[in-house]
Amino acid sequence: MSTRDDVLDLLENVPDERLEDVRVYLERLRQADAAWQEWEQHHDGPEAVERLRRAVAEADADDRPSVPHELVVNWLRSWGTDEELPSPLDT
Repeated sequence: MSTRDDVLDLLENVPDERLEDVRVYLERLRQADAAWQEWEQHHDGPEAVERLRRAVAEADADDRPSVPHELVVNWLRSWGTDEELPSPLDT
């Protein structure tokens, strides 16, 4: 059985008064798929790799002090607890 057959079987069980909802849902799925494909075309490929390389090189060249991600995550997770950690920016 194909996916098309599965979808047709599912549609046979949809009440007539809900078919418009199904149509709208499927149209939104088509739009989301088209948007995803457009995003992939823009963000994938050699241009995207080059943008990433430039961003990494720029970050590596930045001589300002940085804070490890794990310290920031631990600090944020401690918010609102009895053992709230001091800001990692202060250490």
